[in-house]
Amino acid sequence: MNNLLANVQMNNDFFVMVFLFLLITFLISTIIVVFLSKIKTLTVILDEAREIDFAKEDKITFLDEELQEEKIMNLDLKRDLEYLEKSKEKLDLSTIEITKLKAELVKQSKDYFDLIHEHKSAYKELKSRYDLLETNHKKLEEDYSLLQKRNETLVDDNNKLHTQIREIKVTRKDI
Repeated sequence: MNNLLANVQMNNDFFVMVFLFLLITFLISTIIVVFLSKIKTLTVILDEAREIDFAKEDKITFLDEELQEEKIMNLDLKRDLEYLEKSKEKLDLSTIEITKLKAELVKQSKDYFDLIHEHKSAYKELKSRYDLLETNHKKLEEDYSLLQKRNETLVDDNNKLHTQIREIKVTRKDI
């Protein structure tokens, strides 16, 4: 057994073979890991492509439905062209109605802008009042804090004076 160990220790070819075996195993493992990561990446890309394809199919279906609706609408428009006289009357009535609505819209817009201006003025006034009230509030809080500290000082002084008065009374009773 010692002889076998001595041969193994002295045999450089053995070490070279072991090193080559480990190196080849490492290279094969690295290649496998690289290819597995590539496969995973390509799988993710394929899944994204499938999702995009599903989205495109949905869009195509939607566009087909829209096309059918447009065809139906086109037929309706052709029928309307056949009844041009009725359409012209409708147009004239619609023009009159639109003119009325425009006039009403202009009036409402003017009223709305006036209202916005009033709100803006009221907002500025309220903001200035709020700022003034906030300033007064901060000043009052500061005054309150000062008065509170002064009250605490006076209460402490008062307690000290009461204590001194009691001591004086006690010393007078003792005398």
